[in-house]
Amino acid sequence: MKKTIAILLVLVIGMAGVFAATADLELTTTVDGKYGLKIASRAVTGANLGALVTDFNDNLTGTSLVSQVPFTDEDLTETLYMNYLSNQKIQATVTTTMAPMASESVSTKIGYSVAVNGVATPVEVDSEDTAVPITFIDEGSVVNGMRVESKEFTITMDKDEWLAAAAATDYTTTWTVTLATL
Repeated sequence: MKKTIAILLVLVIGMAGVFAATADLELTTTVDGKYGLKIASRAVTGANLGALVTDFNDNLTGTSLVSQVPFTDEDLTETLYMNYLSNQKIQATVTTTMAPMASESVSTKIGYSVAVNGVATPVEVDSEDTAVPITFIDEGSVVNGMRVESKEFTITMDKDEWLAAAAATDYTTTWTVTLATL
């Protein structure tokens, strides 16, 4: 019995030398910078983040996107989301300026309000010469790594101006959305 134990100890000590050699492993990678903005009818979640990243990558061919948000006599309110995505080491602010709804075919304009975080900002028909600014996202400090933020906002047409507006099918407005970084 003692011989068996002695033989096992010699095998264990002998095998330790086989695994004592060291090896170096060097790993490298490159992480591409990604950033984007998208106004959408839904917020970004873990479930749809991959589709949003693909959408950002596939649709960043220009700086102008055309979106249509339909309003009707029965529905003068629309809830949307400003979706922001970035992995840049930056401090970012997302703002927009907007003007009232106007038509090429008639002279009436339609005002509306935009509510972010429960605070409504009116865009009145006489504010056309001075664009109304709103801040959607404001990162307070420089941030590392991938982050996604969705800010819900609600657009509500001014009911009195809607009812007073002349009939036309081309009421539009342009929002200028700015992603500023530090």
